[in-house]
Amino acid sequence: MFFARVIQAAGLGATETLYLIFVARYVAPDKQKKYYGFSTSSFQIATVIGTLTGGFITTHLAWQTLFLVPLLSLLVIPFLLKYLPKESGEKKYIDVMGIMLVAAVAVTAMVYLTNFSWLVLIGFILATIVFLLYISKKKNAFITIDFFKNKLFVFTLIAALLIYSTQAAFTLNTFSFLLTNVYQMQLDSVSLMFIPACLAAAIVGSLSGAIASKLNSFKAVIVSMVTIVVTIVLAALFMGASVFLFTGLLILSSCAFAMMYAPLMHTSLEKMPEENKGTAIGFYNLCINIAMSIGFTYSSRFIDGVNLHVFAATVKGHYSEVLLMIACVAIAALAVFVFLIKGQLPNEKSFSA
Repeated sequence: MFFARVIQAAGLGATETLYLIFVARYVAPDKQKKYYGFSTSSFQIATVIGTLTGGFITTHLAWQTLFLVPLLSLLVIPFLLKYLPKESGEKKYIDVMGIMLVAAVAVTAMVYLTNFSWLVLIGFILATIVFLLYISKKKNAFITIDFFKNKLFVFTLIAALLIYSTQAAFTLNTFSFLLTNVYQMQLDSVSLMFIPACLAAAIVGSLSGAIASKLNSFKAVIVSMVTIVVTIVLAALFMGASVFLFTGLLILSSCAFAMMYAPLMHTSLEKMPEENKGTAIGFYNLCINIAMSIGFTYSSRFIDGVNLHVFAATVKGHYSEVLLMIACVAIAALAVFVFLIKGQLPNEKSFSA
């Protein structure tokens, strides 16, 4: 089961990244943000389909049947072979050691956030140092040290790491727990609340490229991040209010994350040389996946017993404090984007392309 899950995760990550690389390579620059938006839109629609399919199968059929559903994706392979541009194959060096070092950095970071062990923290620092030394010395490393000399790319990665961790922390983790513990809702009812949120996010995601072209990418990301911060803070302040309010906040935050995807991706690649964009996109997606795992980790830590003593010592008060801590992470992402990234951007005219 473990190895099957590893293969599944690898396939999912590769598919998403290859789509984005395809867009960066073959789609005109002025249309790329639109297709980045289509990526997050399709993901949201797939989430709705998965929620409904999973519920139906586990209710009426054996749960093991769920593993057969991905076989349907094989039906699109003939169309991909027919319509995708033909490329000449070329053998490339696979940097196994570099990938293992990145995995070591990610794993030690998540483990440290789980138990705050000094030993694990030392392991994280050592893994990071070894990784940086490795990519500095290794000529054919999967990512070179030059990537980290691109300040716009690095600062955008930091902002993405912070803000996407809040998506996992708030939307995917804490939200479900507070509905079950504060509102006494069953998990099947909670899952149904995500359907309108995902549908709304799919619509916004498909339009995010157009929105970013009108506002420009910088303003679109700012609007999205401010919306995320506001929704989390409102959820903290109105804990115990009508569940319909929380449904609205879930829809609003989901739409904000969907609108942010295309312009934030575009920002990270703005100063990236064309020949390095494929690697940059892969590393960007890797950071988002790490961010989601970290978000689950620290929000679970908050839920398990971190108290600020700001609200009353009740279940409602506890979840309000959890959300305030998550909001602080979102505010940090907003601060990075406003104060560090803005100064690295090209002029307004070229950036709004």
